[in-house]
Amino acid sequence: MKIFKGFTTVILSLIISVCVIFAVRAVADNKTEYILGDANSDGVVTISDVTAVQMVLADISVPEFNEKAGDIDGNGLDINDAHNIQRYVAMYEDLLGIGGTVTVAEPTTQKPTYAYKTDPYELPFIPD
Repeated sequence: MKIFKGFTTVILSLIISVCVIFAVRAVADNKTEYILGDANSDGVVTISDVTAVQMVLADISVPEFNEKAGDIDGNGLDINDAHNIQRYVAMYEDLLGIGGTVTVAEPTTQKPTYAYKTDPYELPFIPD
């Protein structure tokens, strides 16, 4: 009986461990990390990032372009973003956090589950 109880404990521990590992991995996969200003995704903020932003604004394709990283002020990609990156590269005062790492948790897309079987918008029955 003790052997069976020990075996069951080990099996349950393994199952719980695997579930926790996959749950943590699923949460970690929803995160996106990038360097603000690194528009061409090469790992550093240089004048090449300014050129990449300008090329995208001119409708020229740039491989591995990261629009989130290139959008410095958060109001959409425009020439001001290229200007701000250029000022950072020229070592002017940076108040926007260019060169810093940004971590964004992506929202998960799960359908809501209801504990009841009825229509959630159904009105309750009120007797006369």
